[in-house]
Amino acid sequence: MLTTPDVNTDAAVEALRAADPALLVVVAFGQILRADVRGVPRDGSLNLHFSLLPRWRGAAPVQRAILAGDEETGVAVQRLVARLDAGPVIALERVSINHRDDTPSLRERLVETGSSLLADVVARLLAGEPIVAAEQDESLVTVAAKIRRQEGGLDPTAEGAADLSRRVRALGDQPGCPAVLVRPGRGDVPVLVREAWAVDEVDTVEDASAVAGTAPGAVLAADAAGVLVATIAGVLRVTILQKQGKRALPVRDFLNGCPLERGDLLIAGA
Repeated sequence: MLTTPDVNTDAAVEALRAADPALLVVVAFGQILRADVRGVPRDGSLNLHFSLLPRWRGAAPVQRAILAGDEETGVAVQRLVARLDAGPVIALERVSINHRDDTPSLRERLVETGSSLLADVVARLLAGEPIVAAEQDESLVTVAAKIRRQEGGLDPTAEGAADLSRRVRALGDQPGCPAVLVRPGRGDVPVLVREAWAVDEVDTVEDASAVAGTAPGAVLAADAAGVLVATIAGVLRVTILQKQGKRALPVRDFLNGCPLERGDLLIAGA
């Protein structure tokens, strides 16, 4: 087994040549392979990417698809080239994004789908079947830039419940979505919001009068079912919270040590 921090070193290239591989496959690999690395395998070098290329080339395709509100994504098997995720595509398979998908759940389904698709392509290549690879349409490229920590911040005064829910679904696991619970007279509590959903029907928040005229960020209710927070458009139900240095807790358990009242606030955190 070859272990190296940089597959592009001369020593790594020589080790690969000595192994005489038929194929080289990378998945979620953080290095662009130089030409003599890509050229080592007899049947070429492949990449399994978690998007429908050319949409979402780059480091964070799963998170970006959820943040953008895409209704579907998928997996792509492509030939490796010098530019990131720009090689011709051999095979694609679509995967729907449902309104409950977060990054871990969607990635799990993409891994399952991608593993099957990759295995099929590899089998065909090793059997000597003719393979057609389609060049990507550069006019359709979108870039899945690396996630910055500050992108997780939640601000109910700037975004509605649907957008905030997508932000938590995309980034709640990593890097987390910072906010501050403001409790007048009882101290502010910095938290990470790990799970939250847009409330579909206003009648689940007592009645319309519970929301009308309420400032964005105000806590409408807090019980075992969630912390309901007014936003500029709709109501957000927060269901998993984490204090700094503590483990994430379902809101039922979180409220035992940090009670909230109507009129408390959830504001943007650092």
